[in-house]
Amino acid sequence: MPVHETNCIVKFSSWPTTGTTITNHGTAGSGYNGTAYDNDYTVLPSGATAFAFDTSDDLITIPHGTAINNFSLITLEFIFYVGRGVTTLDFAAKGDQWGITVNTDWGGYISISRYNNDWSGKVMYTFGSLGLVAGGWNDLQITWDCSGYSNVPILKLNNVARTMTANGSTGTVTAWLDDSAQNFTLWNLGNLSPASGVLALFRWHNAILSDAYLVDNFNNDWPLTETLLHATVGTSKYAGGTSQQYLNPPIVSYANAGTAAASFQGSCRHKTINESILYWLDYYNEPLSANL
Repeated sequence: MPVHETNCIVKFSSWPTTGTTITNHGTAGSGYNGTAYDNDYTVLPSGATAFAFDTSDDLITIPHGTAINNFSLITLEFIFYVGRGVTTLDFAAKGDQWGITVNTDWGGYISISRYNNDWSGKVMYTFGSLGLVAGGWNDLQITWDCSGYSNVPILKLNNVARTMTANGSTGTVTAWLDDSAQNFTLWNLGNLSPASGVLALFRWHNAILSDAYLVDNFNNDWPLTETLLHATVGTSKYAGGTSQQYLNPPIVSYANAGTAAASFQGSCRHKTINESILYWLDYYNEPLSANL
């Protein structure tokens, strides 16, 4: 099954280890590269890099431009790991004009909103008990046809559909608020509670992907959550500071945290720094920078 990237204008699928520029592999090109607020990247046990977020100023900014301004049709896809104890996570926003926010304190409550052109009203759609895996990987897919003002976003988490409902809408929307002067931001914003985790993949399509396409993308993308977490050889550091190599144990899925995670961690005993990243995220919710 192919990966469907119809009108995929922004795609972050590889991450640097230094610097703040994140290369856009989408069709909109380098003018829509991301800029990280700081260089909080992490090397996962597989050796792959990803964007780490652990403070309220860890965010990625994409400059405004015709490719991403005033969307009519949109599909957004995210693969991310989120630590335990996370509160509010601002997934995506274009200024205050529209945005997507998740609050894990309420079982994974998600809201999507967009304003009328004179700020007199807005539409807001929500879903409670999202089923977000705290201490594990998540694949979130959202499509929204905004060619009409009453179309409900379609939401899927880990290939399971969630039905969103209007909740918190105000006034009457007759035209969308112009967002052409606003940059697009991913992940935490400074006015929200900081979250801890890792972003491994992001796609923005200026199109509505069909459910069949979403399923294909999930089936192609989800194995990344296994691949990203595992290596064959690492260097284990004892508390006293000495190091030695070890052979990684068999693959254990972090998609189901808890027993499986404890089994994986227990079998490693002496963690590499890379493994410490997810260990701290999962159990202590410590800043990633302490383990880099």
